[in-house]
Amino acid sequence: PLGLTLLADEKQILKRAELFLALLVGKLNEGRYEGTVIRKVGKPLDAKISAATRGMLTVDLGFGGNQVALQEFAPSWLLAVAHDSLGTAEASPEIIANAVCFAWVTGEHEAARQLIAKEGGVSGEFKEMWQRVMTNRPR
Repeated sequence: PLGLTLLADEKQILKRAELFLALLVGKLNEGRYEGTVIRKVGKPLDAKISAATRGMLTVDLGFGGNQVALQEFAPSWLLAVAHDSLGTAEASPEIIANAVCFAWVTGEHEAARQLIAKEGGVSGEFKEMWQRVMTNRPR
């Protein structure tokens, strides 16, 4: 039945979004990111991310790190950081598919559409699943 298929698709999207976030957090935890940091609310800041966990980023503005909840950061910024730090443009089809899912579940629907359109390297199986989601649950 289509309902069960769509439920399985939704679960896959959430799982892939979580995998993407885990990979990005791992990369940020290396302490190499330095540049603009954009939260959902407030001005963009020039800072360094000195540490990261699933729930927090340690943001250093030059006078010691402050822990900020991950949910405070703009999903569009996280996607941009991933594009640079994970090399999303040259990434494996799995990373691209996971980035698409992360964009989708965080409300960055246009970014998800652009990623899947531009980054044609996702698997045929993922494209089929994505087409079902777009057809039956467009946002």
